[in-house]
Amino acid sequence: MKLADVAPKRWFRVAVAAALVIGHLLAFTVAGHARLGLPFNSAPGQEIYYSDPDAPSLGPAPRQPYHWSRLIVSRWDAQHYIGFAVRGLTACPKGGTGQQFVSCGLAWMPTLGLIAGAVNDATGAPPDYVLLLFSVLAAFVINLLWTSRTLVKRLGLFEAYAALVAFNLFGSAFYLVTPYNEACVFACMLGGYICLANGQWLRAGVLIGASTALRPTAVGFAAGFGCAALLAAWQARKAGTARWWRPLVAIPLAGWGQLFMMAVFAIMLGDPKAYVHAQLAFGGQNSGLHYHRFFEAPFYLLSFTSQHMDGVLLFGSLAVIAVAARDLAKKLPRPELAFLAVASAAMALLPLAALWGYWGMNRYLLMCPIIFMAAGELARRRRALFVLWLVACVAIYWHVELCSYITQGNPEICPCLGRMQFSLPFTS
Repeated sequence: MKLADVAPKRWFRVAVAAALVIGHLLAFTVAGHARLGLPFNSAPGQEIYYSDPDAPSLGPAPRQPYHWSRLIVSRWDAQHYIGFAVRGLTACPKGGTGQQFVSCGLAWMPTLGLIAGAVNDATGAPPDYVLLLFSVLAAFVINLLWTSRTLVKRLGLFEAYAALVAFNLFGSAFYLVTPYNEACVFACMLGGYICLANGQWLRAGVLIGASTALRPTAVGFAAGFGCAALLAAWQARKAGTARWWRPLVAIPLAGWGQLFMMAVFAIMLGDPKAYVHAQLAFGGQNSGLHYHRFFEAPFYLLSFTSQHMDGVLLFGSLAVIAVAARDLAKKLPRPELAFLAVASAAMALLPLAALWGYWGMNRYLLMCPIIFMAAGELARRRRALFVLWLVACVAIYWHVELCSYITQGNPEICPCLGRMQFSLPFTS
């Protein structure tokens, strides 16, 4: 039996999707043992709790809640998502200032943590495991969607599987199995794209809107959806279609999640813009968008020596897109291409303009679907370049991004890190 014969079958797709998720978890397990001598769970049976229910999120180490970093996948921002699962928004004062909202953790979007907290209350399951389960399930769904009938029809069977591999071997792909919101956000976006491709505009709008509840920068997906809907309506009207306006009706749905969370903040905290005010206070004088960076050569040159070598993946992704763009454009209808292009550009450019340096840029590139669809096309047309791209991604995955993540930026344990931008002492 040939591989091409079994690749479309459901059991094979499920097996591949599960194997890739397990692969990320194994990478964490091996890295934890090799880099830190730690097991996957360094405090089994211990409760995650606050000794002070109003303890500041950004206080001195060890930060509360206690044992938040017991899982090897729980580092950096995981503290805040787990914190919301444990205490909700109770530490955030009603009518508080931006700095007070920073102190209670609201510089990070609380949606996923609040949902995990509800599951924890209902089942008693540990909040960090609940968040991890959310991500693992979402990552599994993403992997299935990459080889769905719609994407195979658009890209081709080989190209769809190549995109799946490129996505999972990307330098920051391990975030898919962390207590972060990356996996859930991308799953909503990719599901929305597939609905869009099948003309299911209302369902697409609902899914894209859900992503904006989890991650504010997902407004880039909403912008892409709006462009796709406008272009589809214009094409339908030009073709004389009776209900040409149907895509336009779905546009308001693409932002429902953001509006919903603003309503939650208004009711619970007396400030619908509480998250925005926390972000501004957290960023201080560096807050806001700095578009002038795009026109400064040092900004790009320094990216190759940044802590996570973000320039390698940034410019490598641009090269992949440039080489495969023409062939990819021939396969995709214009509304879909507009969604992918606008959504991906917004998800990369907005953070690039807002970040203090390059901190976390590789995480944002993971949210750009056009990179991986272009990589799938590259695998068909330029196989040697595709393999070279995968080698570079895997090297950064293991030696740079994953090592920096589990050690919280320790250059002594991770010698491949570039110019230090930020690190935190790790305490188990």
